[in-house]
Amino acid sequence: MKKNLFFLVAYNHENFIESVVKRIPDSLMSDPANEVLIFDDASKDDTFNKSRSLKALIPPNGAKLTVMKNPVNQGYGGNQKLGYRYAINQGYQRVFLIHGDGQYAPECLPDLISRYERDSTAEAVFGTRMSNWKSPLKGGMPVYKFVGNKILTWIQNWILASKMSEFHSGMRSYATSLLRRIPFECNSNDYHFDTEIIIQCVAAKSHPVEVPIPTHYGDEDCNVNGMKYAKDILLACFHFRVFRAGFLYDPKFDISHTTYTQLASGSIHRKLIEEVPEGSKVLLVGAKEPLIIKELTQRACQCDELCLLETQSLTGPFRSLTPTGLDQKLSELQRLMGQNQYEYILLPQTLEHFSSPESILTIIRNSYPSEMRPIVIATASNVGYIVVRLMLLFGQFNYGTGGILDRNHSRLFSKATFTKLFSQYSFEIKKFSGASLPSITIEEVLPTLGLLAKLSNGLLGFAAKIWPSLFAYKMLLKAQPLPSVDQLLEDAKNHSEELSRGEQHNLSNSKQITPHLT
Repeated sequence: MKKNLFFLVAYNHENFIESVVKRIPDSLMSDPANEVLIFDDASKDDTFNKSRSLKALIPPNGAKLTVMKNPVNQGYGGNQKLGYRYAINQGYQRVFLIHGDGQYAPECLPDLISRYERDSTAEAVFGTRMSNWKSPLKGGMPVYKFVGNKILTWIQNWILASKMSEFHSGMRSYATSLLRRIPFECNSNDYHFDTEIIIQCVAAKSHPVEVPIPTHYGDEDCNVNGMKYAKDILLACFHFRVFRAGFLYDPKFDISHTTYTQLASGSIHRKLIEEVPEGSKVLLVGAKEPLIIKELTQRACQCDELCLLETQSLTGPFRSLTPTGLDQKLSELQRLMGQNQYEYILLPQTLEHFSSPESILTIIRNSYPSEMRPIVIATASNVGYIVVRLMLLFGQFNYGTGGILDRNHSRLFSKATFTKLFSQYSFEIKKFSGASLPSITIEEVLPTLGLLAKLSNGLLGFAAKIWPSLFAYKMLLKAQPLPSVDQLLEDAKNHSEELSRGEQHNLSNSKQITPHLT
């Protein structure tokens, strides 16, 4: 595999590009496994021709020099996408971003490379100007930029729960193994591309490593609108937190997703377990739920499990729960219920994965005689949750990797439609309750807030109790099947026959008694 691609982004840098290339250390330029790629982003000056003339600077049998020019300006972020895709396609191990105006010192490239060589787990190495607060000011960084950099970095660390000294350095490098795992091509073409790719590194559990570099401010032009840049990067960070909580979906953050069952106090699955008395005979229907089965077994319950949902891979890293072989599985459900007298049937987050959950309820209702009715406990997400309503008010209805609008959900339920589903299929509803946003989800939205996150959790839990249709994040319904129409018809037939037999018996008795009375 080729070693290093030194990628220069250039826009109207005719006066700077030669000095930048000359500053790349000779040890790197003389290595034939390296390449210098200059990408002219549709400059209005002679940057492209000036860059092509720099081939004379490359030592014989040394690194390769490639110069490309976009016919249409792609923007700072768009130009990076092209360079990173080039590095992947050409088989390089690492790609190093260099600004064509020379603001970030190419002389420091060996320091970044040595960090990769010393740490085999490093997949992103950045140069930071903020390791020593005096260095940026001595290097000519304007005070307002220094202060803005520090404030924005502090806010971004707070939102993302990270510990970077600087989010806004333009000296960056990435292992192509990381770039292959993150959807960087979905990022903005604007300057906050740099923030979005850091967020993707965090989501991919590959936090950037920082190496100190000097600060240099010279005659270069700054095309960044500071206020717009600040707004864009903060929105990107907050958007990521909301995405992780499951309220919004954005493909650029869909990097890794773990499906888990939360059994913390107050969670919907904890409530489900607490509804099952100790020593009960239980059938759990849905996905494999080892944590729930373990908890029930510790409560001396006899548990059987029928997996109607299986984990399958979709495109990318996401894994989904999808119904497979449903007809066959429903036949198995009918068989199990016919052979076993279950006292409790559990449907944890099961019904919302099926386009026809009515078929499951019908089998449960019809598989028992009327005098032996199990208790059914089902949970589901509440599409009427206040956050979803507010999102819809502002035109947002995004399926995501989890939460209420999980893209695996085939049916969506509010409190009214969830209770109506059971009522229409002849279930007597014994109990309805709601659970608030899980504490782990609150921590995703409000990281590092500690006491405030706990206070928010308490308030949301109280609101879910008094107004579940609006504030319940998840819903729990406890119901018992009423006799089906066929069962009622059979009961009426049997009862009529008993009455007829009784009348005949009474008539027979009266005939025997009448002569005696006469």
